[in-house]
Amino acid sequence: MEEIRPIAGEDEARRCAEMMCATEPWITIGRNFDESLKLVQDATREVFVAADASELLGFIIINMRGAFVAYIQTVCVVNEARGLSFFVCRRSIHAPAFCMNDSDMN
Repeated sequence: MEEIRPIAGEDEARRCAEMMCATEPWITIGRNFDESLKLVQDATREVFVAADASELLGFIIINMRGAFVAYIQTVCVVNEARGLSFFVCRRSIHAPAFCMNDSDMN
């Protein structure tokens, strides 16, 4: 069963960083593992993962500071999961509710 949930710990942060630096557009940009990990672990951002059992399918990074609070800064999905449908709604005390459907990004 697929779920959307907050990132859970160092292991998942490292897996997200590996996913990011192994997929486009970050390959073309040249973002390496250390830069990706720093972004995923940045305390000014919220990170949510899409998971199926123990497999991470993707993640989003939401910027919670600055002029565009709740700005979805990064969307990363493993190649094998692209095109699968999932839907997520998020409500935060810092920002209004937002909803995201991956078909909006395809």
